[in-house]
Amino acid sequence: MRRRSLLPLAALASVLLINAPGWAPPPAPRPSAPPPAPRPPVANPRLPTAAPNVTGVAALVAAARQRNAAEATALLRQQGAAALSRAHRAALLSALTHDTLHQKPPAPLAELRRLRADWVGLGPGSGADPIVAMQLEAAEAVAERLHLAAVLDLIAAGRFADALDHFEPLEPSRYLPVAVARALPELRAELRRTAPFVRLQAATRAGDATAAARALSELPDEPKPLAVTRADEARLPLVLARATFGDGGLKAELGFVRDLLANVEKHHGAALARQLRTELAARLFLAGRAADATALVGDGVDPVHASQVLADLRAATLGRDELKNPQIAAVVAADRTQPPAYSATILPADRLAQWRPTVPARGDKIVDVAEAAAREKFTTALDAEVAAGTARVRAVAERIREALATEPAPRKLFLEKIESARGKPFATPAERELALVAGTRGHTVAEVIGVLAGESDRPAAAVRLLATVPVFVHAGEFAAAVERSGRAPAGFAAYPAGVDKLPPGCDRSRVREAVHAALHAQAGHTVSGREPPPFARSEFEAGLRERLKLPPGEALGAAECVQGLLDVCRDGAAQHAQLLEAFGDLNQAISDIDRGVYGRASATLKELETALKLRRLSVLADKKRREVGLAVGCQLLGAYGPEAAPARDWLRAQSEGTGAPWGASAADALEKIGAK
Repeated sequence: MRRRSLLPLAALASVLLINAPGWAPPPAPRPSAPPPAPRPPVANPRLPTAAPNVTGVAALVAAARQRNAAEATALLRQQGAAALSRAHRAALLSALTHDTLHQKPPAPLAELRRLRADWVGLGPGSGADPIVAMQLEAAEAVAERLHLAAVLDLIAAGRFADALDHFEPLEPSRYLPVAVARALPELRAELRRTAPFVRLQAATRAGDATAAARALSELPDEPKPLAVTRADEARLPLVLARATFGDGGLKAELGFVRDLLANVEKHHGAALARQLRTELAARLFLAGRAADATALVGDGVDPVHASQVLADLRAATLGRDELKNPQIAAVVAADRTQPPAYSATILPADRLAQWRPTVPARGDKIVDVAEAAAREKFTTALDAEVAAGTARVRAVAERIREALATEPAPRKLFLEKIESARGKPFATPAERELALVAGTRGHTVAEVIGVLAGESDRPAAAVRLLATVPVFVHAGEFAAAVERSGRAPAGFAAYPAGVDKLPPGCDRSRVREAVHAALHAQAGHTVSGREPPPFARSEFEAGLRERLKLPPGEALGAAECVQGLLDVCRDGAAQHAQLLEAFGDLNQAISDIDRGVYGRASATLKELETALKLRRLSVLADKKRREVGLAVGCQLLGAYGPEAAPARDWLRAQSEGTGAPWGASAADALEKIGAK
C-alpha cells in the first residue's frame, strides 16, 4: 500500500486544534521576526492529499477582490479553509465584508446571510473586526426591512401571488421586531389562502378557461369555502354539457352523458336535466348515433320540449320551415347548402331534390342560460371570498406596518442626540441602523459617533493591518489593532451628552445573545458533571434581566423570551449538524492513522493521534453542550404554553422523525403548547 506524506497530517492536527469553536490559544507577545506561513485550517476538517498553497490562494482572493467582492468571498469560502489560518481568513473576511457592505447596488439579503454564516463558521475568538461585525448586523437588519417593505408594497398593489413568491427570505428573520416576526407566519398563511382565489378570479373575468382550471388546481388543500365549492360544483356539469354539444362531444360515451345529466339534476333540478337530455339525444341522433339517442331518451324527457325538438329534427331533415330550438339550430349549420347525410338516407330522391336550408331559430340556448346563471353564482361566491381574504391580508399587513413604524421613545431620543451632535441627519437607513446596533451594545453617544466617523478611513484599514501583522495569535489583539488602524483620532472628541447611553431594552439581537449565554451556561453544568441550578421559567427570565441590565421593575415580555428561545434553538440545531460532521471527519482521520495509512507507528504519529483525539473530545463536548442546551430550550418553550405558539412548526420538525437528541423534549413542549 502506498503511504501518504506526514506533512499534510501534521498541518491538519494543528488546524484541528486552532480552529476548535470556543477555543483560542492564550495571549502571546508579538514575534519580532516575521511569523511562519500559517498552517492550513479547515472549516469541516478533512485530510488533505497535498500541502495547500497559502500564497497562491491569498493571491487568487486578492485578484478576485479587484473584480468584485462576491467572487472573492466565494473563493475564500471554497479554498481559504484549506489554505489559510483562521486569523488570516478573518482578516480577509473583514475586508471582503466591508467591500460587500459598501458596494453599489447593495448586496442582497441572501449574500449578507452567507457572510454572517462565514463568520459563525470561523468560531468565537477568530478576531472579527468589531466595527465590520456591527456593520454586517446593521446591513442585514436593513435588508430584512427593505425586503419586507417590498412585500408589503406588492400586497398594497393587490399582487398577492407575487408577494407570496417573495416571502421566503423573511422566515425566519433575525432582526425584525418581535411583533413583526410573530405576525409574519399569519401573513404568509393568509397569502397562501387568498392568492389562489385572486388568480382564479382574474382568470374567470378574463374568460381564460385554461388559467381558471390551473388556478382551481392550486387552491389550498384545506377545504374551500362552502359557497365557492357549491357554486363551482354546480357550474362544472353545465360547462361540460356545452362542450358535449360541440364537435368534441361527438364521441362522448353514453355513460359519460348519463353521469353528466345526473350531476345537472343534482345541482339544478330534474326539469333542466330532462330538457338537456332531449337536446343531447338529438345531438347524438344528428351525429349518426340513433341507438344511443333512443337509449338516452328512455331515461326521461320533458314531453313538450321533446315535441319541439322532434319538430326541429323533422324540419332539418326535410329541409323546410324554421327551426324553433336554438340548440338544434346551432348543430345544423345555417350555411349548409347540401342535404346532410341523414336526409339522404331517409328521403326519396324527389323529396331530396326539394331540400332547402332551414331558417335558424333566434334566442338563447337552454344550456347557455343555465350556465350563465351558475357562473354568476360562482362569481358572486368567489368575489366574496376574495374580498374577505383581501381584508384579512391587509389587516395583518397593516399591523406589521404599524409595528415597523413604532419607535421606542428611548431609541428615538438616543438617535436624536447623535444627529444633534453630528449636526446632520443620518445619510442612509444603514447608517441609522448602525448607530442603533452600536447603541444597543452599550456604546455612548460619543462612541457611536466615533464608529460612524471612523468609517471614512475604513476601506484601507484591514489591508494595512494585514500587511503589517499577517498572523494574529489572539482575538483581542486583532480587534484592538483594527480599532487603532481604522478609526480617526478625532472620532471620540467631546460632544454634548457624549456620555449618554441607550437605556437597556429588549432589542431582539441582544435578547438572543442573552438567551444563548443562559442556555450555554446551564448546559455547561451538565456537561461538566456538576449539578445544574434550578432553571425554570422564573430563573430563566431573572437571568435575562440581569444579563440585559434592565432597570428594576422592568422585565421582558413572554413574546420577547419566546422569540429569543426560538432564535437560539434554530441556531443551535444548525451548529449541532456542523459538529456532527466534524466529529465524523475526526473519527475517519484517527481510523486512518490506526490502519497505517500514513505509515508505521511512530512518536510523531502518536502525537498527532493524541492531538486529534483531544480535538474529538472537544467537539464531543461542544456537541453534548448543544444537545443539552437545546433540550433545555425546548423545555422552556413548553413552560410558556400557548404563548409559545410561534415555535410550533420548529418544535414539530424536531420531534418528527429527525432523530434529534432533544426530540422528546420538543414533543413534550409541543404538547404543552397545544399543537394544532
